[in-house]
Amino acid sequence: AHHDKVARATFVSFFLDSLADASQLLPTSEEAEELFNRIIEEVGTTENEEILYKHLYTSSLSSFLSDLQIYGIISRFKQQEGKQKGISQHDFVKFYPLFLGEVSQPSFMSVRASELESGGLDVAFEHLCLTVTLGKKQVNVVDDVTGRLRSDTMTAVMGGSGSGKSSLLNALCGRAFYGKVTGSVKINGNDSKIEDHKAVIGFVPQEDIVYPDLTVRENLLYSGRLQLPAGTTDEEIADLADATMASLGLSRIVNSLVGDARRRGISGGEKKRVNIGLELMKKPNVLFLDEPTSGLDSRSAFVVMESLKRLVSTQGMTVACVIHQPRTDIYDMFDSLFLLGVGGRTVYHGPATECRAYFENLGFQMQQGESQADWFLDISSGEVESSDIEAGGTNGGIMNTSSLNKSIFGNSFEVALQTADDHDIGFVLGQADGVERGNFAVKEVAKIRYATTSAENDIRVGDKVVGINGHGVGQMTLEDAKALISKHSEDLTTEKSIVFVQLMRQGEDEQSNDSTEDDGEESFLLNPDKPSNEDGALSKARVAREKLYRQWTVHFENLSPSQKARYYNSPKPFSLPITPKAVPGWRQLHVQLRRNCLLSWRNRDARLLDCVILLIAIFAMTLLGGVKSSSFASNPGSNFLWIKFISSKEDASQMLPLAFMYALEGVNTIQSYAMMVGLIVSVLIGLNATKIITEKKLEFFREAQSGVSVTAYYIAASITSTFEQGFTSIAGSVLAYLVLKPSTSFLVYLWNFFMLSWLSVSWALLLSIVVPLESVSTVVGFWNAFFGLLFCGKVPPGLYTDLYDNPVMAVFAGFVSNLRFFVEGIAVSEAKCLPSQSGYTSSSVAFNYPEFYRSYPY
Repeated sequence: AHHDKVARATFVSFFLDSLADASQLLPTSEEAEELFNRIIEEVGTTENEEILYKHLYTSSLSSFLSDLQIYGIISRFKQQEGKQKGISQHDFVKFYPLFLGEVSQPSFMSVRASELESGGLDVAFEHLCLTVTLGKKQVNVVDDVTGRLRSDTMTAVMGGSGSGKSSLLNALCGRAFYGKVTGSVKINGNDSKIEDHKAVIGFVPQEDIVYPDLTVRENLLYSGRLQLPAGTTDEEIADLADATMASLGLSRIVNSLVGDARRRGISGGEKKRVNIGLELMKKPNVLFLDEPTSGLDSRSAFVVMESLKRLVSTQGMTVACVIHQPRTDIYDMFDSLFLLGVGGRTVYHGPATECRAYFENLGFQMQQGESQADWFLDISSGEVESSDIEAGGTNGGIMNTSSLNKSIFGNSFEVALQTADDHDIGFVLGQADGVERGNFAVKEVAKIRYATTSAENDIRVGDKVVGINGHGVGQMTLEDAKALISKHSEDLTTEKSIVFVQLMRQGEDEQSNDSTEDDGEESFLLNPDKPSNEDGALSKARVAREKLYRQWTVHFENLSPSQKARYYNSPKPFSLPITPKAVPGWRQLHVQLRRNCLLSWRNRDARLLDCVILLIAIFAMTLLGGVKSSSFASNPGSNFLWIKFISSKEDASQMLPLAFMYALEGVNTIQSYAMMVGLIVSVLIGLNATKIITEKKLEFFREAQSGVSVTAYYIAASITSTFEQGFTSIAGSVLAYLVLKPSTSFLVYLWNFFMLSWLSVSWALLLSIVVPLESVSTVVGFWNAFFGLLFCGKVPPGLYTDLYDNPVMAVFAGFVSNLRFFVEGIAVSEAKCLPSQSGYTSSSVAFNYPEFYRSYPY
């Protein structure tokens, strides 16, 4: 009824089709010229009256075209001969209507940009385990997982806390350095190690590890320069960066600083997309993401996942991401789902659209209005019951304690067990490594890995155990059973093993005992180190999870060959991705230096403040040092009191120590000054130098794990920091020289200060790498202060007499003490520049004029 309005849903559904239809009526030349003039008014032109390509993203075109469509128009203009910087009015009027029609077609969004083509990897794995050491125990955080990441698909990895979601991704992409990975992995159907293909694997960490002091475009450009194959030109890198930003919807903020907590930058969702873009700049075939929507609002999360889905549809990339509680429209984007339970065991793996039906077939019912993703998580944690949770079902459920009491064996102990694979047990009931039935040894009982009380319903279990450790029926007490399990608890995998040893009591009264007593015995046998009064809800959840794990195993075994071939089995071997040639180390060093210089310039205010603080400290130490300029002339002539005035032995014994007092006191004063100034310079410069590593340590680790040269990074950091702090120390040496007015030359003074800063920077960078991040400042300050003072030659036990008498101590002091040669260099260079000393100056204005000379009888 309202023809002047359109509903949102109608607009979204029909706008692109309407625009495509309208594109058949190409804009006229007059309309194109009018649009060009409007853009000129908005963004301006160059000297040649051209519109720069980058300005189109913020022009009127952005009101009805996406970043990717604008990029499509720009790429077509660039293909025109000689049009690499901007668009003239003539070319815009001529080509814009044609290009607009092409990018307005709905099929344009699925056309692959040549800069982004990569193709995905097919990753299939069987019995994948990740084992970590916790104290003295080995724990599987990923436990016997089998599955497949198909190319051209996006897979979600979901599960509750402690389910091993991130650990599964780390094991698959070769980043599980903290544990041992076992199992088989096939890449494109070939037996291969995932570590051999790191160059084509992208990993996006949960934290947004990007350079906050760089713009969006600069972050992507430097990532490409370091990770793209050797020989890639700057122009190709820039084109890839433009295509990546357009694909991720970042083209309108290309020149915005990313920012962090200290400075305002882009939004959280945009930063997340920059985080993804850094990995896309290496053109990976498979992309792993650890919770890409963490910390984002629902809209930002949708935009991020929509960008990832576009990568799958336009590039055929393989995408796998850990995701926590996705909303329905995000969940619907996934092609496949991995649902894990506590301990890293599989609850479900397969098409995302079939997961709900799978659980409904198991007897679970989803409440109306509930998110199915949340429902899946509740099921995997054991918090939701199915209709047959107590009955156990025919798929291998766990019978409750009361069912044990109804067993055909009375007044005896039973060890009942079930497994999906008899090889997991190591023996079949009744035969254990040749041991006859009824005579199981303790070590054989300790081999049990899976257990259940539904023994009579499982045909693979066979006969019951009628004796343990040589005892016959009814010959073992409950206390003996507890002692047996306690003794061998370390051999049993607590999270995978549920061993029930239940005393069958005679008589109807004994069988009707309170269920809480049974729960206590069961809890003890599950974990002998835990008190027997385990919470019933936790025990119930554990039982439910165990059932889910076995139900999936049975379901997987019963899948048809065609289903397994389509979703789980590795395909027939085909070509592996070619590992590109890495950027040479010298080239990476050049890129790292360029980036460090840019970062230093962006932080110039902070660098200047550090310099001012150091200058103030040097000025204060110089004033407090007590060193004054000497009044010696270059040719003192007769202004010296010569030793000839000594006329007797008594005069000699009195005057000779005094005759050289100036030299001794002068050197001592110079040493004290050098020690004080050197200490403050060493500590402050060392602390300042750590920033280049500590402030960018996460970025460093991310690039190192992606294959960027660690050596190039460290050398670049060392060079950059040495020049930064060297400039500061040179400025400090100038100030000290002007205030102190030493006898030595300025260049010698400057060189001593510069070498001190170089040594301080070197130790600071080394300690920044080997010391935990939170302790770097403390350790660097302690190292420079403690070893600097202890072995500077001025204080015991590192006096110069001790150092020169002990060659080992001398070498050690020169290695660990930044002040060792600084103090000596300042003192020696000053002493060398003084005239030869054999007495005192006779100038009455000299600060060292001997007072006793005024009353000397001669």
